[in-house]
Amino acid sequence: MGRIYNVVFQGTNAPETASSKVFYYDWGKLPDGPYKVRFSFSVRDQTLTNTTVANIFMDLGQFLPQATANGATPRIDYLGSLYYSGTGTSKHIYAGIDDNPPIYLNTRPSNNVVQIDIFNNTVAEQTYGIINNQYTLCLSFEAL
Repeated sequence: MGRIYNVVFQGTNAPETASSKVFYYDWGKLPDGPYKVRFSFSVRDQTLTNTTVANIFMDLGQFLPQATANGATPRIDYLGSLYYSGTGTSKHIYAGIDDNPPIYLNTRPSNNVVQIDIFNNTVAEQTYGIINNQYTLCLSFEAL
């Protein structure tokens, strides 16, 4: 096992919607090289009207999406799935570090503008509806 670097993104009350948020991060803090990346995610208890699986997408600067013949851009920045738990006003969505398979990067991310999107598990990619942007996403980069 190589060195592990944890990078935390904390969504707080902000003008963006909770399901689509932009962060700024200097990836130069990580040594360059290949990484195995896993993540955990948690959100405060809230009333969720949505009980579908949520998908989280994050641009780690590794891909250049190409438009298809119909002009749509395929989602290639899939990080993993989030799950919901609880009842009433005590529902939350989460993912533990072992709930999704890891992704592998050939180099550290290079884009300092990072967008995180959380969508319903539907064809239309509707936003999931997290209240007040209050979530914590922890990325665990293991040097290979």
